[in-house]
Amino acid sequence: MVFNTFIKCQVCGCITRVRLQVGWQEEHPIEVTCGKCGTSLSGKVKIGQDCPGLNFSFDNADDAQDENADYVVECSGEFPTAKQAEAADLEGLVVTPFIRYMNCMKTDDSYEEFVQAVSQLNATAKKWKNYKRILTLAKNNSEHLIQEI
Repeated sequence: MVFNTFIKCQVCGCITRVRLQVGWQEEHPIEVTCGKCGTSLSGKVKIGQDCPGLNFSFDNADDAQDENADYVVECSGEFPTAKQAEAADLEGLVVTPFIRYMNCMKTDDSYEEFVQAVSQLNATAKKWKNYKRILTLAKNNSEHLIQEI
């Protein structure tokens, strides 16, 4: 499913339509820049899996009720997305990133393999601070390495 929201750049007032792919990851960053002035409008999305819900926020942008967007951008934590473009150029963009990705799968197991790979990356990212601490201690030949392993 794709959720559409409109945001207004706090710097230049440009309206961007964000097509947010609602997928299976619980949270992921959103990297967007204003198509007009280049200001970072990045943010974060949280998708409720056990208790359905969708929350997102953007830096340097406000929610906009105006559906006359200057630019359109897709965001997904799971799949490749269409690049940001002027709204008129992506007016016919109706297929979701999920459907586009499924069309290029080679086998029936490809999607499950993809989900497992991304899940492993997410698990590693959650533990990264601990891994980094151990690697730093090992690199520095620290006497505290043993207690951290």
